[in-house]
This record gives sequence, C-alpha cells and structure tokens, in this order.
Amino acid sequence: MSAWETLGRIVQSGLTDEQLCAVYDIDTSTYYKWRERYAEFSEAVDVNKRRFDDGRVEAAFYQRATGFKAKETKAFVIQGKIVTTEVDKYFPPDTGAGSIWLYNRQPDRWRAISHIDYTNKNPAADEQFDTSKLTDEQLELFEWLLDIMQKKD
Repeated sequence: MSAWETLGRIVQSGLTDEQLCAVYDIDTSTYYKWRERYAEFSEAVDVNKRRFDDGRVEAAFYQRATGFKAKETKAFVIQGKIVTTEVDKYFPPDTGAGSIWLYNRQPDRWRAISHIDYTNKNPAADEQFDTSKLTDEQLELFEWLLDIMQKKD
C-alpha cells in the first residue's frame, strides 16, 4: 500500500487534524505547513475527509430508512430523588428516506417521475379546428395562443 493510500485510510477513519498529527508524530504547525506547501497532501486529506463525512451521512440515512434502536437516558423522580436509566428507543423506518434511497439505488424500478409522451396520438386532431362557434373573446385568445406557438417553432 502506498503512503497516499495509507494516509487516505487513516483520514477516512475520522481522525481530527490533531489526532492525525499524533499518528504521524508531527506538530500541528508542521501539518498545516504541509497542507499549504504540498497540494497533493492537502488534496488527499480533503478528499478522504469528505469520504468519511459522506460515509457517516450514508450510514445515518440508511438507519433512518430502515429503522433503528438507540440508547436514551430517561430521568425519573422516585421518592424525591432523581434517578436516571438508559432505555432502548425505537425509531421506525422513515418512508421518505426509504423512497429517496430506492430512487437513487434502483432508478429503473423506483423512478419518481415517469416519462410522459406528449405526441398527439389522436387522428381527429389533425383535422381543422372549427372556430365558428367561438365567441369573439375566445377567438382572440385562440389566435393569441396560435401566434405564441408559431413563434416557438
């Protein structure tokens, strides 16, 4: 494994800048100087920090989509004393998160928007439109719409 791959894996583990400095046994001022001087080093750190952050968000989003349990501290007053206890709290699946997950993971099966065919399949529509029964106001609007449509073409 190259030094850059090693750095990437270390950064992706979620270490802070200070913790990263401890791993490499360097002072934080040296670390920040390296970031300023060496674009490749700085880019490697930034890219892998984003990957770590993306991974955390993905994991949280997945939990939200599928439901999860988490520890929660509850406080009670018993005989005048405050007593705390940890309980498991269940968070049910969120249909919105699940939908977004499926839209992105399986777009062919879970498309949010279907393709709509706007082509005219009505053979009667090819005939001339009879304007004789339109009022003057309707005829004026019809002519205005036709003018707009012809300008678009």
